[in-house]
Amino acid sequence: MSVKSKLKMKIHKRDGFRCHYCGKKFIYSELHVDHMYPRSKDRRDKIENLVTACIKCNTTKSDSTPEEFLLRSYRKHKELQEKRDKSRTQLQYDKLSIQIEYFRNIIENLSSEPE
Repeated sequence: MSVKSKLKMKIHKRDGFRCHYCGKKFIYSELHVDHMYPRSKDRRDKIENLVTACIKCNTTKSDSTPEEFLLRSYRKHKELQEKRDKSRTQLQYDKLSIQIEYFRNIIENLSSEPE
């Protein structure tokens, strides 16, 4: 079901043209009206159940409740953070390995120079 233009504008104005999920502000054409609690989960088209959502959040949320969506988003964020942390640790390790190898070569060269 498509939400009619007047109702869509009313909801976007009510929500200050901000996505209900990520909190970012968008222009009208970048926004959808989302059923906060999906109609497939026995919710009606009441205005209290309709919120402004950016295209990215609305398509990612899909047919889930806000709680399910936020939990999934939190888990994904946590996973990405762990990957970033591992990458940083690996990068620091690589830098240290290069420095150790560099100094090892200097020491070897100094040791092998004739006196």
